[in-house]
Amino acid sequence: MLEVADRITVLRRGKKVETLPREGATEQGLARLMVGREVLLRVDKKPATPGRPLLEVEELHALDDRGLEVVRGISFQVREGEIVGLAGVDGNGRANWSRR
Repeated sequence: MLEVADRITVLRRGKKVETLPREGATEQGLARLMVGREVLLRVDKKPATPGRPLLEVEELHALDDRGLEVVRGISFQVREGEIVGLAGVDGNGRANWSRR
């Protein structure tokens, strides 16, 4: 936004917070407007050192309740110390999976 926009409008919880010109806008200022408080944009921490593999999945395939393939050949590995999240888009089969 800071490189291409002329004006920037910030919304929070569906409401307009502020519209401001690009000139003078900063990452820190925009982040504050977005969340309503000061935000730490950079965190100093050591690089991750994942441990041994705890889960390995290779070529996972899954069908939905209609027999249509919804997962096609996914492979991944989860190592000790990692945090893994899986997400789906509502309306693309995710709702069906949440009931199982």
